[in-house]
Amino acid sequence: MIIANIHGRAAKDGELNQSQNGKSWCKVSVACLAGTDRKSGESLTQWVRVVAFGRVAEDLARVRKGEAISAIGRVELSRWTTQDGTEREDMQLIAEIVMTIRSARPAGGKAKSGRQDDYSSSHRAQAPVDEAPFNDDIPF
Repeated sequence: MIIANIHGRAAKDGELNQSQNGKSWCKVSVACLAGTDRKSGESLTQWVRVVAFGRVAEDLARVRKGEAISAIGRVELSRWTTQDGTEREDMQLIAEIVMTIRSARPAGGKAKSGRQDDYSSSHRAQAPVDEAPFNDDIPF
C-alpha cells in the first residue's frame, strides 16, 4: 500500500453523491505540479483523481474549481489495454484527509498599507528568543 500527500488545484467543484447503500462519496480531479520540462522549461501537470467517502467526502464536496487543496490517502494504480490496443494507466488517491489551502495573502494581494507584500521572512514577526540555558544532557 502506498500512502501519499498531494497538493494541487481542483479541476471542478466537488459534488456529493450517494451510493446505492446510502454511503456518501465524492470525486474531484486535482492538477498537481509535476516539475518542469527540461527542454522547454514549461511546468508539467500530473492529474490525480481524489476519491473520498463518508465524512471526508463531505469535506471534498465543499471544494470549488481552482481552489488549492491538499489530500492524504492511499494510492491506487490501475493499468489496462483499450480495445484498440492502447496501454492506459490511471492513478487515484483514496483520501483519508482533505484540506483546502488558503492563501496567507490578504484578498486582492494587498497588505493593509496598500502596498504589494511578498511575505518574505523579513515581513514575518520574529518569535521571541528563548533565554533558557542550553541543556547538553539531552540524549539525542
